Amino acid sequence: CLFLSLIGNAREPGPSGKLFERLSSEAISQYLKGETLLFGYPSQKKVVDIAQILHETLIRELPPSDNDGGLDVVGWIPFKDQRPSQVVMLFQCAAGKNWESKLTQLSLQYWGSMISWKAPPCRGFTAPVIISDRDFDKKAYHGGVLLDRARIYKNTFSKIFQGNLKAELLTWVDSTISELTS
Repeated sequence: CLFLSLIGNAREPGPSGKLFERLSSEAISQYLKGETLLFGYPSQKKVVDIAQILHETLIRELPPSDNDGGLDVVGWIPFKDQRPSQVVMLFQCAAGKNWESKLTQLSLQYWGSMISWKAPPCRGFTAPVIISDRDFDKKAYHGGVLLDRARIYKNTFSKIFQGNLKAELLTWVDSTISELTS
């Protein structure tokens, strides 16, 4: 997160952005003590998958021209009865230096036109920066529940990541350090 906050992700926006989404997903899962689903573009997942997994009602699919509709990670706290009406959060993740311009890209109203939520979802936003106390209220107003670098760290410190995320993060950091020092 520190490197992304300093240099952005212009070097490899796709892969580094996806890596940040995966890290954000781990932090969101820990925060909610629930489940997460990666959705951001490009994704193998479709809106119908979100609706089925969360036991909600599909209204329509996302138009292909809308890529991911501003949605990168879905987080929820499921009930064991597998019925809808649960805590659901929709997150936009922004790894680049232009993160502030993405604070308002995720529209709950837009996502309500695709999935009939039994309980309205909350909006959230992750960024690899530290959001100052001075700016926090304004950014939270626009982005919803904020997970900045400090919150991401707190929710992932000493956590065992799913799959090979830790190895991929270390490889990315090593590669970034090599490029910066050469």
